[in-house]
Amino acid sequence: MKPGELREIRGPEGEAVTTGKTPDTEDHIQEDEDTAGEGTAGDKAGGTEPSALPGVWHYVARPVIWATALAYFGYAWILNVFLTWFPTYMVSERGIDLDHLAVAGAIPWIGGCIGMIAGGIATDWLVRRLGAAATVRRWTIVICLILSAALFGGIAFVGSAVEAVALMTVIIFLLYFTGAQYWTVAAEEVPGPRYGTVAGVVQFIAGCAGFLAPLITGAVVDHAHSWTTAFTTAVVIAITGALLLAMAGRGRTARGRTARGRTARGSAGAGRS
Repeated sequence: MKPGELREIRGPEGEAVTTGKTPDTEDHIQEDEDTAGEGTAGDKAGGTEPSALPGVWHYVARPVIWATALAYFGYAWILNVFLTWFPTYMVSERGIDLDHLAVAGAIPWIGGCIGMIAGGIATDWLVRRLGAAATVRRWTIVICLILSAALFGGIAFVGSAVEAVALMTVIIFLLYFTGAQYWTVAAEEVPGPRYGTVAGVVQFIAGCAGFLAPLITGAVVDHAHSWTTAFTTAVVIAITGALLLAMAGRGRTARGRTARGRTARGSAGAGRS
């Protein structure tokens, strides 16, 4: 029972306004009030006072956090190349008419909307089924980002504008499938009082792709006269981020197993003594 509800029950003077109350009932209400207060404090500080927690950079330096940030950077790189250069590519390389570009450019976003919803439903189902939330969400990012990058690299080799749009729709679907997972992976590693700042650092790193990707892609196309090279650059960046996240996750799992093994051996030793 929440403190506000208890105050309403007890009335303005702190007395119970309902009849038939026994001392037993009062004790239960007092226990509920105490429990509610403790729960609120725990929710605010994650069970720990913020001042007692390590600094923000302690968490940012964790391999899973910076690897998540670099994977998100790769995600943002592909997405920003699509946003800024895909229309130009469709007009200059695929010869699509400007009148049809609005329709062609909108279709991939339909895939993105479906991917965002499907990603949340699918990962929640897998977490309920397997129970390993951090592992499920991390590998969702790794697999989908690698697939997105591989397909993105293939755009330059498809035979028609229709195939390019269809391929880009699948890519945006896969990217948005992972959209919420970057934040949930970070949430598994960072306590509540530090999460906002750490998430801001992750977002800042990913946000750098917002100006670097259009700038570098334009420079590559201008100087190398090759869309294939520009797309390959995006592929390398995205796959590198995905692989770093996969390796960071393996290290985290290995450390967890070692710690559990030590605990089990210690318990066994205590039992024998």
